[in-house]
Amino acid sequence: MKTIRYLIIGQLLFMLLVSSVTAQDSVRVFSLSLEQATQFATEHNASVLNAELDIAIAKKKVWETTAIGLPQAELKGTFQYQFTVPQLQMGTLVPIYITETADPNDHYHELVMSSIDLGSKSNTTFDLTVSQLLFSGEYLVGLQASRIYKSFSERNKDKAVITVKETVAQTYFLVLVLEQNHQILDSSYTNMMKIQADMDAMYKQGFIEETDYQQISLTSLNLRNTLISLKRQVDVARNLLKLQLGINYNDNLVLTSKLEEQINESTINSLILTSFDINKNIDYQLVEVQEKLMKLSYQQQRSKFLPTLAAFYRHQEQLNAPDFNFQPPDVFGVALTIPLFSSGQRLSKVSQARMELEKVENLKNQVNTSLNIAFEKAKNDFLAADDKLKNQTENYNLAKKIYEKTLIKYREGVSSGLDLTQVQNQYFSAQSSYFQAVVELLNAKLALEKIVNQ
Repeated sequence: MKTIRYLIIGQLLFMLLVSSVTAQDSVRVFSLSLEQATQFATEHNASVLNAELDIAIAKKKVWETTAIGLPQAELKGTFQYQFTVPQLQMGTLVPIYITETADPNDHYHELVMSSIDLGSKSNTTFDLTVSQLLFSGEYLVGLQASRIYKSFSERNKDKAVITVKETVAQTYFLVLVLEQNHQILDSSYTNMMKIQADMDAMYKQGFIEETDYQQISLTSLNLRNTLISLKRQVDVARNLLKLQLGINYNDNLVLTSKLEEQINESTINSLILTSFDINKNIDYQLVEVQEKLMKLSYQQQRSKFLPTLAAFYRHQEQLNAPDFNFQPPDVFGVALTIPLFSSGQRLSKVSQARMELEKVENLKNQVNTSLNIAFEKAKNDFLAADDKLKNQTENYNLAKKIYEKTLIKYREGVSSGLDLTQVQNQYFSAQSSYFQAVVELLNAKLALEKIVNQ
């Protein structure tokens, strides 16, 4: 029994070890540039995947509508039981000869009654019907509408891809900005800790006052708290990016693109010179497709005034066919349906469809105007963000130089701890304003690229 127990325990430990190794192996590492990240998201993001499913559904819808005008075959089986079978009474004159005479013509007739069933008590019937739609205006318009609907689903996917790319790029930029900000602050915190260690030794020797030492300690503590808060923001932004990319929470994500690559002068100048073609804008394309759908809806309502022509063939078989069966086994026919009078119902639907079309046409004109205005605004916002970044860059570089000089003076005993704290706060404020300007420029860049469909 002990041997079996040990074997079971050994197997359990082995399974735990294997599962642990497997769990470690399942952690993937993704090293992605900005372009790779946006492309990866378009292949794994849930909204894009659902948009692709909508396209597949639209394709099936096209075939569903097409199949209405193709031959249709239906086989139907019916079983019925009759408690009372109708009968046909028939009388037959039967000659009865008189055997007492020798004359063969010496006879008389007797009426003999008989009955014939006009059906079967139980019977199973099979009907095979084949039909073909010959003409239907509503079907022809509906077929065109289903194809336009497929085009509408494709445009929706394009919009989903553009939106996902923009969202991923925004989060990607945010991670880069936060990480670079954290890196600079971490370097400042390291220098501050060295200064604090020196000040601690000098304070113990009585070379500096307690106020200056406490001021340096307070500055170091505030900087440490800022670093902790910033690290949490980096983690949150990275997890958000993983969610947008469609990868697991435990996967490792390495960003290979540099922040400087996105805000270089050549990239900015090329985007400033971009012209606006409204026909390439995805929102305008969606309105155009919607306008086509409304036109077809209007034509569909008008087509209901046209006749419908269909042909059919039907074959019927009965397992227990009665002696007298008046139902022909094969029937071919043509059905013509002509709409005559609907008390104005069809006219009302046509009017509604026409007004819906006018609404979309008004919307199209409004979108045309608003998109042109949005392009000018996006371009102006981009130019303003570029100018702001240039100013904040100068302020940041200047504040950095002042901070470094003040730091040297403080080590030499020329500046006080309060002076260093004020200059340091000014430097950190300029640094925060600089990175905020970077984020604004990148977001303005994405907005301009989105409206021109880049």
